[in-house]
Amino acid sequence: RDPMRHDFHQLTASLRLFLFPLLQTLDPEIYDHLMDAGVEEPFFALSWILTWFSHEVRDTESSKRLFDAFLCGHATMPFYASIAMLNHPFNRRIILNTYPEFSEMHQALTSLPNNCCGVQWKTTGDQYGMNAGSGDDFSGAGSSCA
Repeated sequence: RDPMRHDFHQLTASLRLFLFPLLQTLDPEIYDHLMDAGVEEPFFALSWILTWFSHEVRDTESSKRLFDAFLCGHATMPFYASIAMLNHPFNRRIILNTYPEFSEMHQALTSLPNNCCGVQWKTTGDQYGMNAGSGDDFSGAGSSCA
């Protein structure tokens, strides 16, 4: 119910109290890199939690599986999925290879779910093209998403 309130204060407070301490415990290197970049508020994860990743994950099958997990799981499951998104080996490399400056880091963080899609989007001029990919391909080839 937190996302249904008149503002996102309670949701951002929950993210701040849950996401960063858990990340600091599980992966201090990522946590320190985010802090060096000035990412002290988890605004990048707001849309992940509010939309259960459906806004970022373009693959319908992946979205359905996430919804099933979130509906059947504990209320904190989207938070755990956010931590898993940050700790995925491919995403972890992206984070650590991003220059520790807030705007660059925020852009990299908000695009992380696109790297885990079975369907990858690429910009072709003013149009968006779709590349079918296997859900297991995290090599980064063809995973430039708009």
